[in-house]
Amino acid sequence: MVKRKLNLSNISILLILIFIFLNDMTLADFIEPVVVVNGKIGEAINEFNVEHDDMGLSVPSIRTVNAKGNIFLVDKKGISIFNQKGNLLNIINAKNIENAEGWPVFMDADSQDNIYTSNYDNKLQKYNYKGEKIWEREITIGRIQVQYNNAIMLWGFRPDQKDKERNLLYSPAGQLLNTYKTQPLELGLINIDSTKNDITKVTVDYPEKKYSIEILKYNVEDKISRDIFQNLYVAQRRVNIIKQDMPDKDYVQHYIVNRIDNCTGDQIKLDMPENKYKVVGEDISVGKLKKPLELYGEPVISPNGDAYAWRYTPEKYSILKWTWQGPEDAPQSLQISAGLSGLKLNWMKPAKDVETVTGYQIFRSTEICGPFTEVTMVKKDKLTFEDQTIKPPWKYYYVVKAVRDKKVSGDSNKVYMQWK
Repeated sequence: MVKRKLNLSNISILLILIFIFLNDMTLADFIEPVVVVNGKIGEAINEFNVEHDDMGLSVPSIRTVNAKGNIFLVDKKGISIFNQKGNLLNIINAKNIENAEGWPVFMDADSQDNIYTSNYDNKLQKYNYKGEKIWEREITIGRIQVQYNNAIMLWGFRPDQKDKERNLLYSPAGQLLNTYKTQPLELGLINIDSTKNDITKVTVDYPEKKYSIEILKYNVEDKISRDIFQNLYVAQRRVNIIKQDMPDKDYVQHYIVNRIDNCTGDQIKLDMPENKYKVVGEDISVGKLKKPLELYGEPVISPNGDAYAWRYTPEKYSILKWTWQGPEDAPQSLQISAGLSGLKLNWMKPAKDVETVTGYQIFRSTEICGPFTEVTMVKKDKLTFEDQTIKPPWKYYYVVKAVRDKKVSGDSNKVYMQWK
């Protein structure tokens, strides 16, 4: 099956030169990572399988995080589903799947925990949460991307139309909705504007929005995604300049998540931790032999904009989550859920100047970027509010501000829910 391969010995000088520096950008506001999933390395059902071979390590990979916040992890057992409390909800065993060799090569999941997979066998398959096949279609697949309305966008073609249709749009029921001869605008069209010092200026076009960003040119198309607030994310691997204070004078690799705010256009970034190794010897054919001490996987962006990545040490496997936030003087970790008769908000106190807070203002809008109108103000000791004044169109965005006498903080992180 396809797993993330880490080559620990053969990084070229050219790659090092390509991934040196991004342009100077302001660091993003985010909460330091929390451990969502944590377990031992091993073969048991509640352990995580890590395999060693000539190419390096095969580590369980995060394939997607859906709108519920459930995490879909792939290893040799199949697809494991975890919730935000780190509880294992289910394992869809690869042994029970037809043509299971390497399954799933491509996959994504919708907001109802249905899973869409393909395995280079000219078939698109939909499984429910229990792993029961719901339907199957004869399609040659190269990529699967579930849209926020749960429609399924495919890079591929039907066997009888391979010279005409390169992208297909299916409904959750398996109905063909549309076909495209070129990449559809819904997936984002990448246009290279210019390149200087390995920094590439690009524009990304969607039906309702054009983004302008500066980024490294490596694998741009495969790294771009958007959240439900239409903020743009680009995840990239970076290899630093050789560190002279390292005993083995070797490269240091880590990932960067670039985030473009849909409403303000601000470009901010998250620097993820560096991979760490220990030199244990040298081979005449491959050079330095290194033992991984701490490794981090490629980040996956959830629909609400949180960044997830796996962390491997010889003893443990973990899944970490970075939560995007507003400024430190604003309420932190705003969350939304369905209450008894409205939409319920919960938040945490500001990370800065909390002792001067006199209250919290709640704002809402029916549009992503506002305008936001004040709903109410609550006392400083109250960190929750249920909005019972909602009315059609039933789609609301919220932010919360901290009040300090007559001064008001910046916005908290934004949340969204459609009331049913």
